Amino acid sequence: MHESKEHRSHGRRRRRALIGVAAVAATATMLTACMPGGGTSSEGPGEAPEKLSGDISFWTINLKSGFADYIEGLIDGFEKKNPDVTVEWVDVPGDQIDSKFLAALSGSSTPDVVNMFSDSVSGVASRLLDLTTVLSDEALADIQPGLRDPFVIDGKQAAVPWYHSGAPVTMYRKSIMAEVPSFDLADPPSTYNDLLTLANETHDKTGKFGLNLIPSNDVFQYYGIPMLNDDKSAAAFNTSEAVEMLEKWKEAYQTNGIAPGATSTQGIPPQWIDSGETAMTVNFASMLSGIETNSPDAYKDLAVSMAPRTTDGKYLLTEMQTFVIPAESKNPHAAGAFLEYITSAKNQLDFSKLVPIYPSSVEAAKDPFFTSVSGTALTDEARKLTAAALPDLTYTGSFGTKFDSELGKVFRQGIRDYLSGSQGAADALTALEKQWNEILAG
Repeated sequence: MHESKEHRSHGRRRRRALIGVAAVAATATMLTACMPGGGTSSEGPGEAPEKLSGDISFWTINLKSGFADYIEGLIDGFEKKNPDVTVEWVDVPGDQIDSKFLAALSGSSTPDVVNMFSDSVSGVASRLLDLTTVLSDEALADIQPGLRDPFVIDGKQAAVPWYHSGAPVTMYRKSIMAEVPSFDLADPPSTYNDLLTLANETHDKTGKFGLNLIPSNDVFQYYGIPMLNDDKSAAAFNTSEAVEMLEKWKEAYQTNGIAPGATSTQGIPPQWIDSGETAMTVNFASMLSGIETNSPDAYKDLAVSMAPRTTDGKYLLTEMQTFVIPAESKNPHAAGAFLEYITSAKNQLDFSKLVPIYPSSVEAAKDPFFTSVSGTALTDEARKLTAAALPDLTYTGSFGTKFDSELGKVFRQGIRDYLSGSQGAADALTALEKQWNEILAG
């Protein structure tokens, strides 16, 4: 997978680039709980399965450039099993997928199977098919629940996950951490409070910045602080626990445990792990290949450990690639069969062998390719850690509202303003809570 420095951005652009591998009608109302292509069917006892036929349009994000052979192989394999179905493949640039999909939903040429960024799903959920009507129980059961269930929106399975970058890892500059007495790579920080303590000590002992992170919404969730109430009608993060947590982060920011550049809105943080100014960062293991290419000396000076866990021992996944089927698909049965074929354990495993990504399939994750990673290179060690964390992954990258993009933007900016300004934590959270509730009220 191609990596570049722009992937280091803390914003939406970096996240989307990182998980894009190349950087990757009224018929719906007539559906019953059937599975075309091998699962439970809608036919009665003794009846032959419905034969699939017709055309389907299949959209992906940034895959034609580097993975045309894999995608075309999937299409060929499916069409051989279903000779009366023709799959038309359309590859869309990542910065155009949302606008093109919205335009297609409003037009007469609705695609049938669409690859979407995970944080875009909730905004169009009302226009999407309930995938439980076209995917078998077996197929749905093979999707890791922590990655599948967050896409149950308004009572329907609006999307299913495809591939992702796995749990994050903590990266360390060995030459800096060697001067920090309490640091032990064999016993790394397991919570963000522990990581902040180590960051502060790192600056005290070395004069280098400890971290370059800010406590965005995913960090709140690592502390067990919910972002929304149960019915997603109001903000829920304005709590005494959140005030205490934010005060710890601001203290670290003010004393240079956290690098001042962490609040930058630019694509590349001014003090990143390869600069020699910052000792630690938390990011995806796949970032290491970019560091190795762009900053080989820094790469040689890195060590990795598992990142902090949530209060209940989980790792949070904040972005991934998903699939949806529009409710107005003209061929939902064939679309469902094709979607199930693409996301099968075998096909996800095959894709993971081509590029450093991880599957949403439970069965694929059990393969020795993930459970018995060999090699002693840093990238191998990071992959071992990431693979071991797969069963404990939970997706939290969506708030589950049609206002997700705006909520996230407002929250990140509010946290930046708090860290670099004079406002107290309680006042900052109250202001953010008011902004969120106004947005949610429409």
